[in-house]
Amino acid sequence: MKNTKKRITRLTEFEATYRLHNGKYYNQEYFNDNYRKCEDCGKYHENDEMTDVGGRHEYYWICETCLEEEYSYCESCGEYHHNENMVYCDWCNDCICENCSYTDCYNTILCPHCYENCYTCDDCGCYVHSDDVYYNEYDGCDYCESCYSISNRGAISDYSYKPDPEFYGNTDNNRFFGVELEVDKGCDCHDTAREIINNNEEIYCKHDGSLKDGFEIVSHPCTLEYHLNNLKWQEIMRTCLDNDFESHNAKTCGLHVHISRKAFGESEQEQELNIAKLIYLFEKFWPQIKTFSRRTESQINEWAQNYGLTTIDEAINESKNVKGRYYAVNLTNTHTIEIRIFRGTLKYNTFAATLQFLNLLLDAITEGNTQDMQALTWQDIVNGAKEYAELTEYLKIRKLN
Repeated sequence: MKNTKKRITRLTEFEATYRLHNGKYYNQEYFNDNYRKCEDCGKYHENDEMTDVGGRHEYYWICETCLEEEYSYCESCGEYHHNENMVYCDWCNDCICENCSYTDCYNTILCPHCYENCYTCDDCGCYVHSDDVYYNEYDGCDYCESCYSISNRGAISDYSYKPDPEFYGNTDNNRFFGVELEVDKGCDCHDTAREIINNNEEIYCKHDGSLKDGFEIVSHPCTLEYHLNNLKWQEIMRTCLDNDFESHNAKTCGLHVHISRKAFGESEQEQELNIAKLIYLFEKFWPQIKTFSRRTESQINEWAQNYGLTTIDEAINESKNVKGRYYAVNLTNTHTIEIRIFRGTLKYNTFAATLQFLNLLLDAITEGNTQDMQALTWQDIVNGAKEYAELTEYLKIRKLN
């Protein structure tokens, strides 16, 4: 059997003392002190030709050639970084490292200087230049243009906002109800409003100066059946309650109901007569309607007073003499009659009973003549309410049955 021995390679004394570099021999100790290996290309270069790109805690030496081809200098942190880790500021175009950059939800990249001089949209979180920021005095927030815009933001519109009405439900007599439900004293107004409108195409929300920290929930015109069977009022009210909003207890809120003028008749003459009948019934049953409304006397005097009439003829004359909007039956709108007397509520049964009550009054005035209105009693109304479960229960609770 052949005896094999492992061959051991030993450095000669010369090789241990001198280092070959670029065809020349250098003293090993001198070489170690004056040359470094490039971590990228693996070649040795004089110390003066090397740059540390490893940061403060870890050395990573790179030669000039690799540095020029593969690395960039960040003015913000004062260090070199590989080009793969460098980005450009979208506003000033400065080249900075990823660690020094700021990025918003729309992937807008800013350098530290631009970031210090920008605003952040309180709605969507994007960065906004100082020349483009929109300040909302109502909630003290800064917004970008798209979020500030009513059409794009779509949360709480200005009080003057009036979109073209969209009608929901089918009816032969054009009987549509538009609801304005005020809520107040809650938190996260815009988030709450956004949740409501995102889940209900029939709804939009508006500011109202009479509210301290709230908004109006406004419906497009809907039939009674659509309000009660299709529009998600119970979910809307639950959303408000979950965000600590109040309506009845806030003492600042109303439940206003707009009734289309066409619901009172086809001709203008017929509409005027039936509107006069409605005013007359409000005057005739004023004590009961005040109890039904849940309003205090001071609230009624401020926002929803009566006309002080006693006869149907006076009501007919009054319907042609528009005084102002702060009446229980507001005649100032071109296309609707607004009922303002009802106090706000976040109880669905109370809300449903209110719409049912108005629908019952409309039945009475469109089916009867002026003599019928004079003969009508409150008990007649109570008896007619039996077809509505919520209204029947509400009249019993308010001791109006």
